[in-house]
Amino acid sequence: MNRWGTFCGLLIAVVAGANLAPLAGRMPAPSHRRAPRSSDVVVRQEQRLQRVPAALRAHGVRGPIGYLTDVPPGEIAGDSAAMQEYFIAQFTLAPWVLEAKGIGCEWAIGNFRRPDAGRRPAGYAVIEDLGEGVVLLRRVGR
Repeated sequence: MNRWGTFCGLLIAVVAGANLAPLAGRMPAPSHRRAPRSSDVVVRQEQRLQRVPAALRAHGVRGPIGYLTDVPPGEIAGDSAAMQEYFIAQFTLAPWVLEAKGIGCEWAIGNFRRPDAGRRPAGYAVIEDLGEGVVLLRRVGR
């Protein structure tokens, strides 16, 4: 009885291996391209902002940071997408505090949706372009 159990176990293993072997030949090679952009809004926003903390540390930024976008500061509260982006940015960039009105802060983060959004708001100079519509800004002419 013990031999019969061993024989059946080996037979099942051989049949399973024979069925899986053709599948291994049809598997595509791993891609060496960059990972596709996520369709998840939170993950996408975190990816856009991933270079910001290093830039803030490199420039010694402390205190509250202005948050500028192509939606006027007074209209952010009425734009659900803009509010979502602001809250995700605040969460992603903690412990820095983002000031949604973007005024009165020496430093600001520009988080622009459109490439033609004028990445240099009045009173600020672009210190570093972090890509994908995200820029580090500093107040000029204090």
